[in-house]
Amino acid sequence: MKLFKKGFALVMALVITCSVFTVMPLTTNAATNNQTSVSATSVKSGKCGKSSKWKFKDGVLTIYGKGTATKDKIPYEVTDNTKELIIKDGITKIDEFSSCEKLKKVTIGKGITTLPYYMFSSCSYLNQVKLPNTLKKISESAFSSCESLKTVNIPDSVTYIGQETFNFCSNLRSVKLSKNLTYIGSYAFNNCKNLTKISIPEKVKNIVGNPFENCRKITSFTVNKKNRYYTTVNGVLFNKSKKRLIAYTTGKKNTSYTVPKSVNIIETNAFMGSGYIKTIKMSNSVQKIKDSAFAECERLSKINLSQNLNYVGFDILYNTKYFKSYENRQANGLYNGNVLINVANWEAKNFTVKKGTKIICSGAFSSARNLKKVTIPEGVKYINGKAFCRCELLKQVTVPKSVKVIGNYAFGYYYDFDYDDPNEFEYMTKTKNFKMKVYKNSAGYKYAKKNKFTYQIIKW
Repeated sequence: MKLFKKGFALVMALVITCSVFTVMPLTTNAATNNQTSVSATSVKSGKCGKSSKWKFKDGVLTIYGKGTATKDKIPYEVTDNTKELIIKDGITKIDEFSSCEKLKKVTIGKGITTLPYYMFSSCSYLNQVKLPNTLKKISESAFSSCESLKTVNIPDSVTYIGQETFNFCSNLRSVKLSKNLTYIGSYAFNNCKNLTKISIPEKVKNIVGNPFENCRKITSFTVNKKNRYYTTVNGVLFNKSKKRLIAYTTGKKNTSYTVPKSVNIIETNAFMGSGYIKTIKMSNSVQKIKDSAFAECERLSKINLSQNLNYVGFDILYNTKYFKSYENRQANGLYNGNVLINVANWEAKNFTVKKGTKIICSGAFSSARNLKKVTIPEGVKYINGKAFCRCELLKQVTVPKSVKVIGNYAFGYYYDFDYDDPNEFEYMTKTKNFKMKVYKNSAGYKYAKKNKFTYQIIKW
């Protein structure tokens, strides 16, 4: 019995010892990990450049000194917990602080001349920004998706606002633009759905596309009377000669609009997102309608396109009543007058363009990935760029002699493209074994030669 007790005691001792050795390392590791985390967040200051430093206290990150400050030299535990960012005078260059989810307030001192790409992109709680009068350039997407930002005062030193700068700032209500501003990039204020008005300063000379698309509450644009490049008519934004319609007031409750006879070009996204407009009338003076010009005008059901068009961009009527109506679809295509806007049957293997068609739009067949054969009748004059892009199975095409212009990448190229990619052409590749039947010295002939496609000459 004594021997049994001694044996039992020995076994229990071993069990306890093993338990200690099993538990202790886990406890030690946990403590170590905890210490690492605490140690990192307890750091209060450090260097972030050759002559720049940072300090962190009570959620406030202050960057000071001279020259360049590098964000990567600041512990991420600090930047992730920053509620207020102060950049002192003397700092001349700074990295982006995108996706700082706790950041609410920013003050930038004198010295910074450029806000880099994505500077405060996706800082969803950022609601206060103070910019210096040394700032000249606000780069692409600097404040994109800053959903809590309501007002912005852009200092008069700024001359450049880049592409998508305030893209999806859904609560932005008021913007004061710099009086020395010269450039506004495309999509700069895209989807700023609470923005009600915009005043274009005197020196603005380059507005790319319509930077204000899907701003569904804008009721008027105003332009400084001294501006030599832009003007307004009933609140609608035009270039000075009124030949380019740039931006419609999508917040207006008017249900119809007549494009002035002076207009030759309707710009990219010009009417995009107008929630009230049902009818659009235009004269035959219009020659070009650029990408998505009337897209997302959900109530738009009646539109007469100019009979003198030579260019029609991608998706001009996407997500409109006109686009969705089966009444506007003929011979498996969506037509408007002499314009083929889009192939209606995306699964089609064979397609015959309707007689009387004058123009085939950009991307008209971009969804017809099963297309193997297309018949283009005499009378077609314009085949716009990327009209048959993505038609990888289309190995041969006959181009009628009536065609005057064939846009870039219209035939013989394949690309599964992203419309938001500014470098989409880099990914274009030629369709294997693509051939063309063309008339000598015609537009088809010149296109085949330029793109080095195999071709066969048709006798006149």
